[in-house]
This record gives sequence, C-alpha cells and structure tokens, in this order.
Amino acid sequence: MDIKLNLKKDIFNAAYLPNLFDYSYRYNIFYGSAGSAKSYSITQKLLVKLLNENRKLLVVRKVASSIRDSCWQLFIDILVKWQIYKMCKINISTFTIELPNGSLILFKGLDDREKLKSITGISDI
Repeated sequence: MDIKLNLKKDIFNAAYLPNLFDYSYRYNIFYGSAGSAKSYSITQKLLVKLLNENRKLLVVRKVASSIRDSCWQLFIDILVKWQIYKMCKINISTFTIELPNGSLILFKGLDDREKLKSITGISDI
C-alpha cells in the first residue's frame, strides 16, 4: 500500500531535523538532557525511514516489561498523531507493528537474549 505522508517541517524538533534523512553512518549517537526530544525525534526518523522503504526494525530495551510504557507507546503516539495508526496492524500481545507498506517493528527485551537469536531479516536496531 502506498501511503502519502503530508508532514510539515514544524512537527520535527529543529535540533534533530538535519539528521532526519541522513543515513550515512552505521551508528548514530544522540545526546542531550532529559526532555531534549531525543527519543521522540529518533522515533520520528525511524518511522519516516520505515514508511519510505520496506524494512524490519528491532527495538530493544534492557527489560521487556518496560517496553509497553516507553518505546511502544511512543511509536503508537506518533502513528496516531500522523493519522496512520488505523492503517497499521498492531499486535499488543506480541508487541509488533506492521506499517501499511509492510515494514515491521518488533519490540523485545534484552533480558531473554535467547529469543533474539531466532529473529531473522532485521535491517535496523
């Protein structure tokens, strides 16, 4: 499914906007104080990338039980704000989000590393 995003420049944090389409580095390090919009901006960047290309993203946290209230909710909030949530396949029991173009987002904890070994086809972490 082709999706036409009509995102205005002002929804992105100006400090992180220059990095929105920059994928020239394998690793990216973002730093700033609490409330500096790092997580929000990185989530936006990842969603733009996933909506433009069919990819498979693995989002990890140290402990799986902390995913629901943190990174999972952040992705959901942005999908709602961008008005594409209803076009996505959301599975809360497996913590997966399939975007309209087929890109897949998996949310896992590092507390059970054995489960991570069997995941194939990951393009981004």
